[in-house]
Amino acid sequence: MLFNQKQIYGITTELIVAQKFIEKGYIISIPYGNNSRYDMIVDTDRDCYRIQVKHASANDNGSYTVNTSNTVSTTTKNSRKYYTKADVDFIVTIIEDQLVVITVEKIEHTLTKILRTGLA
Repeated sequence: MLFNQKQIYGITTELIVAQKFIEKGYIISIPYGNNSRYDMIVDTDRDCYRIQVKHASANDNGSYTVNTSNTVSTTTKNSRKYYTKADVDFIVTIIEDQLVVITVEKIEHTLTKILRTGLA
């Protein structure tokens, strides 16, 4: 099975995010199968957080675009589904080798989030 470019970016970003959390001393759990709305759980010893990892695409003006929704496919149609507090606690990406954590409240009911370097 060959992966398309979008899948490669997504998988790579997930691995880098997991590595960054592990380097900070957190425990990472990955859900088995592909049935959950989150990509990983981060255990901080005090709390566990559901993390949805998204690739950040660089724009010409120095900003980054993060898709904050996903496509749900059925046999009859494709539709966009937003992430909510019921699904995940945080959207996380990597920008310039740094973890960028976005609270789900900042992205509910949005398709994308534009980030400036150093800002979430």
